[in-house]
Amino acid sequence: MTIHKFDAVVITGCSFSAGMEMNDYKLENYKDNLQRQALIWKWAKTQNMLKSKDLHQSKTDALFLWQQQERKKSWPAKLQEHLQVPVHNLARIGGSIGQSLLAYSNFLQNHKHKYKKICAVHQIPSFSRMCVKFNKEFGRINVTSGDIEKNSNFGFDKKFYKKEIEQIHRYYKEKITTPNYLEKYFNKILLKIKYLSVKNNIDDFFIFATHSEKPNNFVGKILIKDLEQFRKQYAKGKQGHPIDPQYNIDMCKKILPIF
Repeated sequence: MTIHKFDAVVITGCSFSAGMEMNDYKLENYKDNLQRQALIWKWAKTQNMLKSKDLHQSKTDALFLWQQQERKKSWPAKLQEHLQVPVHNLARIGGSIGQSLLAYSNFLQNHKHKYKKICAVHQIPSFSRMCVKFNKEFGRINVTSGDIEKNSNFGFDKKFYKKEIEQIHRYYKEKITTPNYLEKYFNKILLKIKYLSVKNNIDDFFIFATHSEKPNNFVGKILIKDLEQFRKQYAKGKQGHPIDPQYNIDMCKKILPIF
């Protein structure tokens, strides 16, 4: 195979494919995520990157700008350097397998016609994450069992979105108490992702979060069977993401042989 086999690559996944924390060395030391967000806002303001005078909007804008910088330090960005073909990184911080399906489907609908042959690499997020409808304004959000245990407000105002937040908690608790629901949900979405690839004549490959989540019928399609174990080789940031540039290099080494 040569690097010319595909003229585009699409990546789905979560923060482990989005470069999260790779730029945190630029921030002052912080205690928690709220303090981190405040430092990110300070960074953007110092760089004269914020246009909105509304504090809430400027914080949202600052986080978006920061995450754009992080993506430049992600392994998909490194992969594009190697391949010299477009690499579309659809990975999202906090992303779920359900969100990956939606992003992949939307990408194919809007961009497939631009390329002759696409390769897809799906970094499958944690088993417990679900993509759940929040409301018409924000659509679906990603929810984990940890969010429920911590009585999370999912980043929304507790009073203004009280109804939606309570509804999410009720829905998730109901589902996880149903025998094997998460496993069935995970496998159902995984098969839908696979179906999209077959339907659109796309070569697809997978990176699974843990060995236990790896299906038995994906022979020859699995690049990394246990990303959790793989990540243990590298220094990590305060929120548990690899911050060693070697992580990106080694991820690419796992992927490049398919080209």
